[in-house]
Amino acid sequence: MNGESKRATNAARPRHKAGDTARKEAVVPPEDLEAMSPAEIRNTLHSLRVHQIALETQNEELRRTRATLQQKTAILEAQLRSSIDGVLIVDENGKKVIQNQRCVDLWKIPQPIVDNHDDEQQVEFVKNRTTDPEAFVSKVVHLYSHPDECSHDEVEFKDGTTLDRYSAPVVGENGTHFGRIWTFRDITERKQAEAVLRQTEKQLHRMVLRTAMDGYVLLDRQGRLLEVNDAYCRMIGYS
Repeated sequence: MNGESKRATNAARPRHKAGDTARKEAVVPPEDLEAMSPAEIRNTLHSLRVHQIALETQNEELRRTRATLQQKTAILEAQLRSSIDGVLIVDENGKKVIQNQRCVDLWKIPQPIVDNHDDEQQVEFVKNRTTDPEAFVSKVVHLYSHPDECSHDEVEFKDGTTLDRYSAPVVGENGTHFGRIWTFRDITERKQAEAVLRQTEKQLHRMVLRTAMDGYVLLDRQGRLLEVNDAYCRMIGYS
């Protein structure tokens, strides 16, 4: 709860208390009405009016709160629909609370499994798409059994797809745990580009060594020969 919400709640408490008091004062058994004096009737009518005002105020606060929640919900849903990341939120009981379409598309999850709120069934399905199902499940189980931990790694698929995976606990301002969020981003093109770049760098390195006029030799920490160029071979008498 943010500061504004707390102030609104605190401000509403006196009004709620006033309404409760008015309700108690306004409850008069029907058989006692004829015995009431004009002054008592006026006091009763006044109490009823206070009660009515308190109820109207509470109703207005509820309408404003509902409108705020609807706005926040709409914004959240729009963010999930437009996100390039797959998003999954699982509650503390292992039930799927939120899952956007991007997550479904990335993992190619069948609709019956999507509709099932049990996350365990979904984990059993998606693990078979990964190159190491056992490690995948082990990481999921570990994080669910350690609710305070965050995790950031990569998941490789058998078809060559690579997903960037991030997971963190969902915790309220008062420290209450509500579950865990998982996000997935397709980084396949980036990984492929990085592999091409590494290969290109190796080829350039070899070309530079072959054409260099200076001798080049590379040794490991134990003094073992790892790499030499043609110029170095010529220098030591090897062709």
